[in-house]
Amino acid sequence: MLSGKFHQKKEKLGKNNRLIIGESEIEIYFSPKDNSAARIVQIINSSRNYIYVPTFIITHRQIAEALITAKKRGVDVRVIIDGNGVNTSHSKHQLLRDNGIMLKTENYAGKLHAKSIIVDDEYIITGSMNFSYSGADKNDENVLIIKDRKLTESYKNFFLYLWTLIPNKYLNHNARPESHDSVGSCSDGVDNNFNGLIDSEEATCK
Repeated sequence: MLSGKFHQKKEKLGKNNRLIIGESEIEIYFSPKDNSAARIVQIINSSRNYIYVPTFIITHRQIAEALITAKKRGVDVRVIIDGNGVNTSHSKHQLLRDNGIMLKTENYAGKLHAKSIIVDDEYIITGSMNFSYSGADKNDENVLIIKDRKLTESYKNFFLYLWTLIPNKYLNHNARPESHDSVGSCSDGVDNNFNGLIDSEEATCK
């Protein structure tokens, strides 16, 4: 990218994408050349106990279908999605809910910009790539797949902390980022849903 090669002009990283740093085994992938989504689906398919997903959006059908398949074989699958993410074109949040996956919208004004998946006290998937076709197949993004039990347990515990903070009503009701649904969003001076209206200007804050 420093030399001006973006998107499909870049070369595939190849086989030298694995590092060991301390106790962590790390795989590195760069979109759009390294087929990051296929590796993510592979790890989801290998899950046995749980998959926790704090994320901005999920629009990538193969990733969504892999989560549904995992749920059907008895894996504990839970998702927290950004309040704006549910309004994204082609969002798969309702598809996931319709297939029995517990999915909450965060209720703190659209402030979940994570792109992470936590699997079985074994893997953390993280990086700059949204779980979307643009993220996987068009944009210049990175994905780190980290195998580290201690780090994964830390991520898991923080996910579960967030899960308990978000009321269960948002398992079925989508929290609106600029409304009384979202904590502080009607008095923070921020256009949380990016529609040009702030706080009392927003009908949902009145």
